[in-house]
Amino acid sequence: MASYRKFSTIFLFILLNDRNITHEGNSSTSDNVIQLTTNSIGGELQSSVGRATYMDDVLLWDSTTGRVTDFETHFSFIMLAVDNLSYGDGITFFLAPKWSKLPPDSHGGYLGLLSKDKATDNSTQNQIVSVEFDSWRNDWDPSPDNVGINVNSVVSVANVTWKSSIKDGRKGNAWVSYNSTTKNLSVFLTYADNPVFRGNSSLFHIVDLSKFLPEWIRFSKLRHRNLVQLVGWSHERDELLLVYEFMPNGSLDNHLFRGEADLTWEVRYKIALGLASALLYLHEDWEQCVVHRDIKSSNVMLDSNFNAKLGDFGLARLVDHKLGSQTTVLAGTFGYLAPDHKSLMKPYEADVGFSLVEWVWGLYGGGKIVEAADERLRMDFNELEMEQLMVVGLWCAHLDSKSRPSETQVLNVLKFESPLPKLPLELPIPVYLPALPFAPDLPSFAGFTDTLTPR
Repeated sequence: MASYRKFSTIFLFILLNDRNITHEGNSSTSDNVIQLTTNSIGGELQSSVGRATYMDDVLLWDSTTGRVTDFETHFSFIMLAVDNLSYGDGITFFLAPKWSKLPPDSHGGYLGLLSKDKATDNSTQNQIVSVEFDSWRNDWDPSPDNVGINVNSVVSVANVTWKSSIKDGRKGNAWVSYNSTTKNLSVFLTYADNPVFRGNSSLFHIVDLSKFLPEWIRFSKLRHRNLVQLVGWSHERDELLLVYEFMPNGSLDNHLFRGEADLTWEVRYKIALGLASALLYLHEDWEQCVVHRDIKSSNVMLDSNFNAKLGDFGLARLVDHKLGSQTTVLAGTFGYLAPDHKSLMKPYEADVGFSLVEWVWGLYGGGKIVEAADERLRMDFNELEMEQLMVVGLWCAHLDSKSRPSETQVLNVLKFESPLPKLPLELPIPVYLPALPFAPDLPSFAGFTDTLTPR
């Protein structure tokens, strides 16, 4: 990729095979090289930007080992500043998702990587790792001639100043390599004649490339007895097919609503414990918090022993435990979405579904919550367990997300290791307070009239 700020600079890659190269912007092939800016001097060269992308998929994930693969690449380039007073910003080698395209308004110091409005925000949604060979000093650059490693931004996380000019027309040879064990991304640049790469580097930085894999691949690393296991996939002809382990007893909804054999209370309570255990793993125990966003009976699968296994991670999102989620798109099945999710459009760990009806809360307030039990059980159940499960269900459906339990609390109550909470006797009614006076840009604040105390 290359970008031109003023005029009078031509960027060249040595070209070996153009059949698998996609050209965007001003990128083209000429005289057996990839030329990334317009091949002219003058006004047409101003703000010129081009991107050349390898069309075929690059293997970064080894399904056999379940880890990111090592890689190494070598390329040669020439940056020639015809006018020493005006020249371009540089070129980059980049890794990005297959669907990545040349963004609008990405010329100049944005190097064809990111549009101007996203170039410096360091958002994980940018999904791009690059090595830049910079020839123009922007506000975020340490020097006019430098080599940098960029992660989701044009602001380098590591860089080194190049003591000689990068844009003097000499041929540079660059090696970019990645060690998946140490997560070390290293760069070696030399202008020597007949160069040989022996593993040394001019620059390096620790980058976890597993965070740049598609989320469905990262979900394949999940390992828990109460999760449906992904056993393989096929990604050919732009069609993704996922293969999961076979569940002999199908989904929970078939047994609850579609005429399959009735489930005894012992089996139902075991299913509830298994689902709570799966969510504890997803929310708190795995390396990142996984917010499923579509928990319902049709996504709870049952193995040959009627053990619950949560499946269908098509709407799930990864959330950093410390940073929180940046997801702003509403997703899920209506009737199973938390009410705050629909209004704020932000998933929470407490967003475990909202399908309980108000009359159940009324039964709780009247001390008759076990009357909400499924009639098909014919009162053949453990009343203490039924009460535990019903109250935990109401607790999880509390309108105030801050008043809902963590998965640790849920599991402890279901195992009778912690007491039941004391919930409001009536379904809490949300109270919306207006914005403060003389602050029209501040949002309204939501509050609730009841509090939660231990029982």
